[in-house]
Amino acid sequence: MTPGQHSAVPPLSAASSAHGATHGSAHGATHGATHGPAHGATSAGAGAGSATDVLPVGTGPGALSSPRKLAGRRRRETVAVLLFSGAPIFESSIPLSVFGVDRQDAGVPRYRLLVCAGEEGPLTTTGGLTLTAPYGLEALSRAGTIVVPAWRSISQPPPVEAIAALRKAHHEGARIIGLCTGAFVLAAAGLLDGRPATTHWMYAPTLAKRYPRVHVDPRELFVDDGDVLTSAGTAAGIDLCLHVVRSDHGAEAANALARRLVVPNRRGGGGQA
Repeated sequence: MTPGQHSAVPPLSAASSAHGATHGSAHGATHGATHGPAHGATSAGAGAGSATDVLPVGTGPGALSSPRKLAGRRRRETVAVLLFSGAPIFESSIPLSVFGVDRQDAGVPRYRLLVCAGEEGPLTTTGGLTLTAPYGLEALSRAGTIVVPAWRSISQPPPVEAIAALRKAHHEGARIIGLCTGAFVLAAAGLLDGRPATTHWMYAPTLAKRYPRVHVDPRELFVDDGDVLTSAGTAAGIDLCLHVVRSDHGAEAANALARRLVVPNRRGGGGQA
């Protein structure tokens, strides 16, 4: 895809310039406005009482001066997972496992999950599984958080209808998350323009060349830029989703979830290869 290929869909709102990035390298480096441990951890009570209807304020150039409120029926803890045919099965399963399983018995607050098809027809994943999503793009209007787990091929443009739906959702205050090559879908929608972002280290040079307005950092496991978040490749999607739970409900809930998933609550060591 060449820059400008997404010009047929509605323009982005000025609200998309909100910043305040948290970078989740395995060193725990946090850049921009705050400094903290890996996953961009906030205090245990961060977001309590307001996570369902308000997005954080950024601090970078062009940031909004007040929190972005979710429009209409959107609630922060209603999570839509946007799936496409040909998407990798592992990355697609991460948000389903993190946000779609009831673990209230372990002290993890429950999210409402909407599995949405980004295009018509049965969805065939890598490995040959065929999925039928119960919802379509119209369900994105109810989600306060939208996850794009991955994109089938960085050489193919995402469907125009899906791009338009993502832009509309972001304009109405939804938090947008791209895992691995899902960053290419967010970039095609213009949601990463002027923002820091990451993706799989193999594809970072392509992302940076194709979308020069995106500040691509291939060293990071994930980047939290307030209302738009991206992760590095494959398993780094778990790191970002745990970070989201930590931001929404605090360290105790995120740590309990990590224990259930049998993964580190904060990954140590270096960043991406």
